[in-house]
Amino acid sequence: MDPRALTDDDLLRAVPASGLADGPALMAEVGRRRLERAVPVLEAHCRRFSGFGLDHPVPEQRAAVLALGVIGGRDAGDAVRRLIERREIVGPTLTTAVGVAAALGVRLSAPFVLEFLDSPVADLRAEACRCARPDAAVLSRLEDLLEDLHPPVQTAAAITLGRMGKASARPVLLRLLRDEASADALDAIAAVADEDSVVLMGRVMRENPELAEAARQALEDVEHPLAARLLRGHQAERSLGLSAAGDATDGDPRRRL
Repeated sequence: MDPRALTDDDLLRAVPASGLADGPALMAEVGRRRLERAVPVLEAHCRRFSGFGLDHPVPEQRAAVLALGVIGGRDAGDAVRRLIERREIVGPTLTTAVGVAAALGVRLSAPFVLEFLDSPVADLRAEACRCARPDAAVLSRLEDLLEDLHPPVQTAAAITLGRMGKASARPVLLRLLRDEASADALDAIAAVADEDSVVLMGRVMRENPELAEAARQALEDVEHPLAARLLRGHQAERSLGLSAAGDATDGDPRRRL
């Protein structure tokens, strides 16, 4: 069966009856087409395998959840949240589901987040950080994870805490800006920025073209006099650069032809 040759209706009818041989390919095609009306079909397909996969991944569930992530939107996010919080997905596949939930902006209820933050699986701890709500017990556990032995968990906890305005995340975020800056780290540190943070944000804006716009937007959210001066200086440099480029173009006779 070639999933690409099926109509949308035939594709949706084929998913519930599919097996391991063709199911993942069918669901990948559903995701590729971003069929929003496939959300309940994919959710029901996941539920068929409820109780399986405690020790091993369930390929059918993984494919369905990944397709929901590609489809996106509120309905897909709600479906993934239900599958997680009703414990329809367990074991290794749970890490995939929580990662998709995080990518869709889903916030899981505090008891589940706390459970996942205490998981021995580092990837699950990291993904759970991104699904956290500002609950007191969750915030306390996130602060503990700033010293987690796995850097990705530290990073996820710091970004979540920073976005929630918790200054305890600042040391980790400063290290990220120095060593491995990202748009997420810039966004997170803007809410807890001090002068040192502003200096590093300005450095990223000047020296990292790929993150310059993200750094500029983050600096605009910082209420600090130095941030305003850096933004004015950056704008002046850009204006001079554009002016110089324009002069060079005007001086090239080939550009006037």
